[in-house]
Amino acid sequence: MIEPHFMEDGSIASSYKEKRSCQHNDDSKGEQEKPFLSEGVWSHIHSFMHIRDAGRAACLSRSFLQSWRCHPYLIFTDETLGCKKNTSQENEIASNFYSRVDNILNNHSGIGMKALKIHVPIGYTAKDSRYLNRWLQIAITHGIEELELIFPFMAKYKFPYSLLPMSGDSIKCLELSCCSFCPTSKFGWLKNLTKLCLDGVFIEGDELERLVFSALALERLEIRYCDRIVCLKVPSMLQRLTYLEVYDCDKLRVLDIDAPNITCFNFGRHHTKTKLSIGGGVSKIKELSACFDDAVYYVRVELPSMMANLETLTINSMVEMNIPMLPSKYLHLKYLKISLAAYTFPSTFDYFSLASFFDACPSLEAFFLDAYQRKMKHVSIITNPLVLRGTPEQRHHKLKTVEMNGFTSAKSLVELACHIAQCATSLQSLKLEVHQSDFKCYIPANKHNKCSPLPVEVLMESRRAHLAIMTYIEPIIPSTVKLQVVGPCSRCHALEQ
Repeated sequence: MIEPHFMEDGSIASSYKEKRSCQHNDDSKGEQEKPFLSEGVWSHIHSFMHIRDAGRAACLSRSFLQSWRCHPYLIFTDETLGCKKNTSQENEIASNFYSRVDNILNNHSGIGMKALKIHVPIGYTAKDSRYLNRWLQIAITHGIEELELIFPFMAKYKFPYSLLPMSGDSIKCLELSCCSFCPTSKFGWLKNLTKLCLDGVFIEGDELERLVFSALALERLEIRYCDRIVCLKVPSMLQRLTYLEVYDCDKLRVLDIDAPNITCFNFGRHHTKTKLSIGGGVSKIKELSACFDDAVYYVRVELPSMMANLETLTINSMVEMNIPMLPSKYLHLKYLKISLAAYTFPSTFDYFSLASFFDACPSLEAFFLDAYQRKMKHVSIITNPLVLRGTPEQRHHKLKTVEMNGFTSAKSLVELACHIAQCATSLQSLKLEVHQSDFKCYIPANKHNKCSPLPVEVLMESRRAHLAIMTYIEPIIPSTVKLQVVGPCSRCHALEQ
């Protein structure tokens, strides 16, 4: 692949061969380019190119040279600028990055600039803020619509908020990561803001609240790892807000949601003490992702009445309480994924209690369970073959696809699989993966094309899981159901009899 080189004027030269080709074309009989398309069409085509390809095209074609200085989407990362990623030369990489971006922006006409996205490289220091402030001023004063500034760590960079009012109301998307953001009382620039994403940003709760209450056009709000926020209110006046994500804010104790038209909600909390208060509008939510300890219990016990229209549910938890059978329902839920992955999941958890969801979700069509763990401490049905539990009175008429990853010989997990096989009358596919995700063995690890070695305990449990499937599950699988069992490859991990 030809590596581009950024020139002092902000253009890109590709290689000696390409330069000679350009020079030859320029000198050949004084001929001039005769573009068969208008300048506006060339510029439109140019705007869809990756920034590195756009620079190359500008080097090779006069038709693209002018539009290069009016390129609307400026995305600057180590990759787009061709910086070599060598951690032993972080200062050199950062220096090259700032120099190249500075040249490009200083030579950009400012005409048609729509998006500026900067992923600051490792090696940022306080003195580099002069570059960032100048770049932001160039973009904001030219009416930027999308602004993204990402740092690789919690940098001591204070975003120059005073620049934002200069944009008028042009900004539609603002994404900040790992910096400080202290908004003042001037919020006119928020008039057309549709997306706000703050990831690892130092911002106080009252400052964020003033922003949110002023961004009436907001459609998407993402708040992640903002550890200074104690209370967050999402007001009912945000009529256009459809997507909300609040994830792992350490000090968050109260999340109050009243926006009426949210359809997708992703919620992860660091402390179980975080109080979630939701208004009537939450009943419109169709997609929910919950990530915290005891999330399965919380979603099954406390949320059904508030999220009656839920269709897709994803739950991640590393610690769980057993799930009770309750009369509450998710009448429209079609897709359910539960991840209980952990190094060792508590042996007190009863996998069979998850059958409560089947009773609560009469429209369920697909169920996925991740039960990966390095050491399985549940009672194995192989060592303790007790009578299996079941609820034969239950019937699930729409469940078609079931997949269990990290399947073990845990008695309660085998009971759950048997329950599905017997009670899901429309079941078409049942996939059981019996080895752990951390030890997938389909990638060759050496010159002999063999897999990496697996821990003995993982291999032994895979064998027990296979035996449990053959003994308890295969005999009751209807002929109309496709049973697929996936385990460590026998060529590399065969166990001696």
